[in-house]
Amino acid sequence: MRTIFQSDDLKSRNKFKTYREIAREHFVPSEIRKAGNGIFSAHLEAADIGDLLITRASVSGQIVSLTPQTIRRHNKHDKLGVTIRLSGTARSSQYDRCAIQQPGDLIVLDSDKPALFEYLEETGSIYIELPRRAVESVLGAAPLYAGLIVESSLPETSLVQTFFSDLIGMHEQLGPDIADRMAGIGADLIVAGLAARLGRGTPRDLQGNVTVQRAKAYVSANLSDPTLDPARIAAAVGVSLPHLQHLFHERGRDVPDWLRQRRLALAARRLTDPRYAHLSIAVLAERCGFPSPTRFSRQFKSRFDVPPGEYRRATLRSDDSSAGGA
Repeated sequence: MRTIFQSDDLKSRNKFKTYREIAREHFVPSEIRKAGNGIFSAHLEAADIGDLLITRASVSGQIVSLTPQTIRRHNKHDKLGVTIRLSGTARSSQYDRCAIQQPGDLIVLDSDKPALFEYLEETGSIYIELPRRAVESVLGAAPLYAGLIVESSLPETSLVQTFFSDLIGMHEQLGPDIADRMAGIGADLIVAGLAARLGRGTPRDLQGNVTVQRAKAYVSANLSDPTLDPARIAAAVGVSLPHLQHLFHERGRDVPDWLRQRRLALAARRLTDPRYAHLSIAVLAERCGFPSPTRFSRQFKSRFDVPPGEYRRATLRSDDSSAGGA
């Protein structure tokens, strides 16, 4: 992600003034006041992924107001904003809805209507600016859900946070077509979370993306279990195995192969991690979901062109040499 603002680079008397100017330009024009008497700190970084603008922010106390006057000054009337709270709490008010956002919660902002946001402590968030049509075409006009907290306890909310955290981590490796596809999946997951909060079922045309992301989240949580197989994944997300295979095939993947590749990638990371250097290859393989060390070695070599032991030695030796040179 590209850095938009970093308060550590500025003198104290310039930090908040500069932040306010940059925030108004990057998000939407607004009235921004500092909250509290402490030293102001903020870090903003952003990335354009498909038709989404994603910003990761860490900011100390501030109060942000959207007023009729500031709304007239912006050109983002075709956008909605979604905030995923990562840390701290925030109070908000829009459409006569007053809410307190806790870590893990999600909330939608209609940047075309007045709103008040109070951050009385340092908070962390992911802010997603997405096309208004992506939400309103499925759920109706923004007044139905803007300012409404989508609680972290909903499974759909946790999927949204996991998806966007992962997307931020990998976005630089994505080509334009894949970035567009991932942006579309992200928008679908947001809509599914809002639909769940409104007491509606997941819209039919979004169900495939939501099911696949739920399957991926389940695999991530159970990857080291050697009994995890496609049938168990399908059962966990409430669909038949043929249907799950169909959904993956629509996205250019095969469930058994995708599961195997995820396990191999986990094993490769652990082979290069000094914290796992005390484990034998057989034990490490088992903890990555491979009950047979022989099969693991064969599949690992097929994927990475070298046996796992050689892969580990080469990587750890390289790290030792770099440390010695430093």
